[in-house]
Amino acid sequence: MRASIVTDPPGASWTGLKPGDHVTASLTVTNTFAYPVELSGVVSREGVLTVGAHPLQVGFDIVRSTDAGGGTTGACPLRADALPADTHARVLVDVTFPQAAGNEYQNASGQATLFLTATQITPEECGGTVAAPPAGRGPGGLAETGLDLSPTLLVAVVVALAGWAIRAAGRRRRGRTAS
Repeated sequence: MRASIVTDPPGASWTGLKPGDHVTASLTVTNTFAYPVELSGVVSREGVLTVGAHPLQVGFDIVRSTDAGGGTTGACPLRADALPADTHARVLVDVTFPQAAGNEYQNASGQATLFLTATQITPEECGGTVAAPPAGRGPGGLAETGLDLSPTLLVAVVVALAGWAIRAAGRRRRGRTAS
């Protein structure tokens, strides 16, 4: 199973920022997996607004919280940074366009993207204190995406071999006919 997180809202966007502007956003992140996860993030930047002497500044802070009942179900005593199963965290996004930004940024554009990653923390990493998920419980929220390559790859190889065999047989037949 894959660890999954759901963000609400799924993103934030600002346009028309001027030097000195400061904006913030708060995203709620939910761990929909049956085990605790380590939540981390990284900001990628591109475009003129994100480089130079006074670029657009983008930061974030992950604030962990407890489950809906206020407890710490699924908590991981050995990993204080863990986000337990079925709990929420807030991601506070902070964007500042420095007051000192000059005309070199006029009519320029840029994009900063925050990528969040949830990495499953195993029961062993929690000192064995996290129980296995109840029978039949899988990750909620987001559906698993992608596909298992094993059967797909096998079918592709079989089809390729069959095509190669048919072409080889056709060439052999043509060679016999030409003789």
